[in-house]
Amino acid sequence: MATQTISPTQEPIKVVASIIQTELGLSDGQVMLSYQNYPIPETVGLYVSLAYGTETVIGSTNYNSTDLQGNYLEVQAVSMMHGVDIEVMSFDDSARLQKEQVVMALSSVNAQNVLAKNNMRLASTPTSFITIGDEQPAKQLNRYHFTVQIYALHEQTLSSSYFDSLQKVDLVVDP
Repeated sequence: MATQTISPTQEPIKVVASIIQTELGLSDGQVMLSYQNYPIPETVGLYVSLAYGTETVIGSTNYNSTDLQGNYLEVQAVSMMHGVDIEVMSFDDSARLQKEQVVMALSSVNAQNVLAKNNMRLASTPTSFITIGDEQPAKQLNRYHFTVQIYALHEQTLSSSYFDSLQKVDLVVDP
């Protein structure tokens, strides 16, 4: 079976990162996905790190359909809730002053449109920021953590055979 379509076309974490970067006007090095080993530059300005947290399967379905030419298709779909952990940090006061703007960016009209185009939506806005202690003794790193939940519909469409055309399987049972 060949895959015909898959959605969303982008990972939820990358969509969220793109929204934050665009809405806050941050450069490429200021928004990073966890585990990419980016050092936090000791310069002024806001830096944002994103990582997947808890991910929950909400539901799954599988059904048959046809395309415009009458070919049989199998549609497989999984509805997920992706937890995205976000850390806002800076060596100056940018993180303290702009952490709220990150939440506003995710609730913006632009964010809603971008998420909708990718079969996603923001489940709820975060209710609290957690201040994270600093392990850098020379310079104080202002660091705040919060989690957002993103609903996403993951769907793929596969070409499929009709039941009548499937190979017949003989079941052999020991006597």
